[in-house]
Amino acid sequence: MGWSGRRGRVEPGRVELGWAEWIELARDARSAPRWQLAVAGLLSVLWLCWLVDQAGDARSPLGVLRAGLTWADLPGAWLDGTRAWLAAPHRRTVVGVAAWAAGVLWAATARRRVLPAVVGWVLLLTVADALGYQAAARSAGLGFAVVVGVLLALSVPLRRRPVVRRARLLPRDVFVAGARAAALTVLVPLSAPLLVVAAVCHPYLTRPPRRLPVRLPAPRADADAPLRRDVKRR
Repeated sequence: MGWSGRRGRVEPGRVELGWAEWIELARDARSAPRWQLAVAGLLSVLWLCWLVDQAGDARSPLGVLRAGLTWADLPGAWLDGTRAWLAAPHRRTVVGVAAWAAGVLWAATARRRVLPAVVGWVLLLTVADALGYQAAARSAGLGFAVVVGVLLALSVPLRRRPVVRRARLLPRDVFVAGARAAALTVLVPLSAPLLVVAAVCHPYLTRPPRRLPVRLPAPRADADAPLRRDVKRR
């Protein structure tokens, strides 16, 4: 199972995610509200800075944010309080549940609805300060897999029932929705460079001409009158 490069068309027997699908998903994500794209861009910058920092000090995402606030001479007492709150031993369970909730939010991501993925990444980068990034990412991935797996299991008994009046779970559609959610989730931390590239290349793109709608003239009421006369004569 999979979906082809054409919008919304599924080709049975294919399990691939080609360049056409990635470009299509990136285009759909760009159509989200601007404030969501701004939040995703800031989160992407933080994630990329954390990724570069792993080659040096190897700080947590909130540690990288704290270093950035110190460099910019901005107040960071609120961030220190947040990190101390997360590090409390008696809140370990709450922090672990939040990591799983990040995966649940990733599973709720869909076309033109990237906010769940963004909020999921915010949760992941926040709880990674107490759990460690690898442990938090592992819990979030398991949460995503559990949600999609449960939906797939529920859709199997309904696979032969026709969809007539009510929406139903179908295995193929659940798989496609899960693959799209995973792809969009992966695109969120890469949104900053993607948005920059899209903004730079936008003025240089050559687009095909738009197709003008063709309006056919409405048939006249007496259009078939000569035909009727010929039939009567025969």
